[in-house]
Amino acid sequence: MGVGSPPAVDSAPAPSFRPLQAIVALGGIQALTMLAGLARTKVLAVLLGPAGVGVASVVDQVVSLVAQLGSLSIPFVALKFLSRTRDESPNETRRVYNALVLLLVLASVASATIATAIAVLWPSAFGEGLTPYRSALIVALVGVPPFALAPLLRNALAALERHRESALAAFFTAVLTVGGAAIGVMIGGLVGLYVANAIVLVLTIVGMQWYLGRSVGLGLSSNTRASTAAIALRSQQGLTSFAGSMYVLALTSPLAYLFARSMLLSTHGAIEAGLVAAAYGIGVSIRLVLNQANGLYLTPLVNRNTPKDERIAAVAEYLRILVVLVVLSTLVCVLFPAQWIALLYSSKFGGAVSLVAVFVLAEAVLLIAGVFQALLIGFDDISGFLACTVAGQLLTIALTRWLVEADGGMGVGIAFLAGNGVILVATGVRLLSRHSATRVVAPVALLVIALGATAAAGWWATRAPGPAPLWRAAIYLGACGVALAFLRPDERRWMIRPWRAPASARVQ
Repeated sequence: MGVGSPPAVDSAPAPSFRPLQAIVALGGIQALTMLAGLARTKVLAVLLGPAGVGVASVVDQVVSLVAQLGSLSIPFVALKFLSRTRDESPNETRRVYNALVLLLVLASVASATIATAIAVLWPSAFGEGLTPYRSALIVALVGVPPFALAPLLRNALAALERHRESALAAFFTAVLTVGGAAIGVMIGGLVGLYVANAIVLVLTIVGMQWYLGRSVGLGLSSNTRASTAAIALRSQQGLTSFAGSMYVLALTSPLAYLFARSMLLSTHGAIEAGLVAAAYGIGVSIRLVLNQANGLYLTPLVNRNTPKDERIAAVAEYLRILVVLVVLSTLVCVLFPAQWIALLYSSKFGGAVSLVAVFVLAEAVLLIAGVFQALLIGFDDISGFLACTVAGQLLTIALTRWLVEADGGMGVGIAFLAGNGVILVATGVRLLSRHSATRVVAPVALLVIALGATAAAGWWATRAPGPAPLWRAAIYLGACGVALAFLRPDERRWMIRPWRAPASARVQ
C-alpha cells in the first residue's frame, strides 16, 4: 500500500466510537509499553537505589533537553505536515519525509557534539550535582541522535494513519530497554545503562525505517542533500514559522523539568531527587498512557484539511471520553499511593508516598491541556499555542526557584501543578476568544470538580494511620459508577465487552 492510500474501512465503527476506541486501543498498547518501562524502572530501583535513580532522572532530563534543542521540533513538524501531504501527493510526502530525516540527523549530531564537549570541559554547566557523574553524562549525550530520530519515525507512522504500528514500535522499544537496562547496569553501572539505551534505539530505528519503506513507501533516498531538503521544506507553507515556534517551546519545556530536578539534586541531594522521580513517574505514567491517543490519533485528525466546525465537534467528543478516563486513572493512583510505590519501585522509596497526589494531578491537568494545544496547532494558531505554553513553563521555573529550597519535592510538585494549570486555562481562553470553541472548553468545569475530589481523596488516603483498603476500594468503585454515567449506553457496553462491535456500528 503506497503513501497516502487510505486503510480499508469496511468494518470500521461509527465515527462516535472512534475516539473511545482510539483512546482505549492506543492507551492499551501504551499501558503495555508503560509496564515495560516500569519494569525497567524497577530494575534500576533495585540495582541503583534511590540515589542512583535520582541521578539517572537528571541525566535523562539533560539528554531530553539536548535532543529537543537538536531536533529543531522536526518530529512534531512531521506529525503536522505529513498528515497534510498525504492528502496531496505521495511523491511530495516522500520528498518532505526525506528532507526531515536528513535535517534531523545533521542537527542532532551537531547538538550532541556541542553538548558532549561542554560535558567534558565544563560538566557543572548541567548542574553541580552531576559533576561526579561526568562519564555517564558524556555517554548519554553521545546517544542523543538516535534518541532524537526515533520519535520522527513513530510520528511518520502516525501521520500516515498507522497509529497502532506507531504505538507498537514504542512498545517493542520499551521491552528491549528492560533487558538492556539490567545488562548495562550490571556490567557498567550508569555508563553501561546509557550504552545499552543507545544500542536499543539504533535497533528499533532500523526496524521502523524498514517498515516505513516496505509498507508505506517512505524509503530513504541517497540523492537527498541539504540544499534539496531545504527547498522541499520551504515549499510547505507555514512549516518554517511553525518549526521556529516549536523550537522556542523545545527550550522552555524540558528546561523547566531540568531546572527543577537539577536544583532539587543540588539543594536536597540525590535521595530526595529519587523520591521525586518516583512520584513523578507514577503521574507521568498516566499521562503517557492516555496521551498516546492525543499524539497518534487526535493530532493528525485536527491537522487534516477539514472544516473548522467538524474538528471542534470531533475534539469535543474526544475530550468527553478522555475526561472520564483521566478521572478513573488518577483516582486509583491517589487512593493507593503506598501500594504503587512499593510495586513500581521498592520500600526504600516510601518517602515519595506523600508526593504522589500532587504529581498525578499536575500530569492530569497537562494531559487535558494537551488536547487544547493540539486544537490550537490544528487551527494554525501557533502564536497563541506558544504564548500559553511558554507562560506556564516560565511560571513552573519561577515557582521552582522559590519553593524547592524550602519545600523540597513538594515544592517541585506544586510548581508543576501551577504551571500546567496556567497552560490549561490560557489555552482554553484562547480557544474561546479566538475560535469560539465553546463545545471543547465546556468540560473543563467538570474536570476541575473531579480533580478537586481527587485531591481530597489523595489527602484522605495519606492521613495517618490511613483508611482501610476496603474503604478505598469502595470509594473508587463508587467513583467509577459516577464517571461511567457520562458515557453513552453503547459506549459503556463496549467498555465492558470491547471485542464486540458497538450496536450503532453493526450492519442493519
